[in-house]
Amino acid sequence: MRTDQLSQERIIDAALRVAKRVGFDRLTMRALAEELGVTPMAAYYYVSSKEQLLELVADAVAADERPLVDDMPWDEQLKLRAFDLYDRLTRYPGLGAFLLERPLTPGVRHAYQSGIDLFRQAGLDRHEAELAHATYHTFMFGLMGMEYRFRPAKRRKRARDEDAVVVHATTHEFIEFGLDLLIAGIRDRASTRA
Repeated sequence: MRTDQLSQERIIDAALRVAKRVGFDRLTMRALAEELGVTPMAAYYYVSSKEQLLELVADAVAADERPLVDDMPWDEQLKLRAFDLYDRLTRYPGLGAFLLERPLTPGVRHAYQSGIDLFRQAGLDRHEAELAHATYHTFMFGLMGMEYRFRPAKRRKRARDEDAVVVHATTHEFIEFGLDLLIAGIRDRASTRA
């Protein structure tokens, strides 16, 4: 492959393939170059550093967010978006942890604002909507972080039941339960404002 055929879009697509295969935390410029069939220096022409590459990939995944739908109730949208977020981020092991450690990228900032807008639809004022979104964000990223961190412990030869940190439920059950609690609290809070 000739390097003049490269573009930032092709580099991001290749980086997503590598991250899906080996994990976001193992995405390197060398692995990217191998995926593209070029030298690492050719990739550096379009992306100045591994840090920039990781941010571009994270932003691309964040920008792929499910858009808000005008005629759908906010609580249904919240659940759809939560499961979509979980599915998108867990396709690339380590991406959730990366996003928690970095300033907001443009795509993540847009997703964040969209989430606040959703909680405004629920009847919360701006400040409460920001708090509700922060609570949602903490719940979702906390779950992904725990799963990422403790999943390897399941493969240890001597893992004991008393070492388990995560509740015995499917991820779907856990997300559904947590969102139901959050939705009930938001409905209660919004009803006191009416």
